Amino acid sequence: MADTLWAIVLGMVQGATEFLPVSSSGHLLILYHLRDVPMEALAMTAFLHLGTFLAVLMFVRREVGELFKALKGCFSPISSFKEDKWFRVLIYTVVSTFVTIVLVLPFESKLEGIFEDLSWMVGVFYVFTAILLLISDRLRGTMKVESLGFLKAILIGCFQALAVLPGVSRSGSTIFAGIMVGLQRDEALKYSFILSLPVTLGAGLLSLKEVVATPVFPAVSGFVTSLFVGLLALKVLKMIVRLRRLSVFAFYCLFLGIGILFWR
Repeated sequence: MADTLWAIVLGMVQGATEFLPVSSSGHLLILYHLRDVPMEALAMTAFLHLGTFLAVLMFVRREVGELFKALKGCFSPISSFKEDKWFRVLIYTVVSTFVTIVLVLPFESKLEGIFEDLSWMVGVFYVFTAILLLISDRLRGTMKVESLGFLKAILIGCFQALAVLPGVSRSGSTIFAGIMVGLQRDEALKYSFILSLPVTLGAGLLSLKEVVATPVFPAVSGFVTSLFVGLLALKVLKMIVRLRRLSVFAFYCLFLGIGILFWR
């Protein structure tokens, strides 16, 4: 029973903070520090990531369908890149994701120490996220994703890589970067959602190696909770971005960051 309750709690935290710009890794680190989370519950991380992956997949299913159709452009990439806007979006997504992977993998082992303890650096990262969100509300863009260009796709990939640091929000950093390079708010949000697909799927698959004889009911409970809470968080984020109210999350991250700095 205790494992199931922990699975639901972790599912709620993962589902809400994976997409809301408040850093899921930071919140999970805070939760682990405040409470002694059972190892059986920690082993369910893979199911939580797969739940949020399914949530965003459902949320952008139309765009994903268009990207799958665009795969046929791989047989004539040059002409398809010129004529098919979704093929361009597909290529830019691959570029941004590749840049993120290249930047993160070499430093992954060095960053593990940050994840093991709630250090003052996490507070700094939360303050950094708050600054990005405050600036985002004041930026304007007019461009669509299909007009992004390679350099801007690389830049967004760089900002996404920062989210490996607990306290730096992946959605917040990619939305900020998208608007900063000139994307419309809705377009920056859409691109952030698309970029989250390979990230959440990859995190889930990599976490599968930690799953050892996980009880079925707690695993399913965590998966379902992260799925439905994730869907709700996606809808809330879409509304907040359109209303230019990311500052709400900015003040929350600022408060959290300062609190951690004083605490540590």
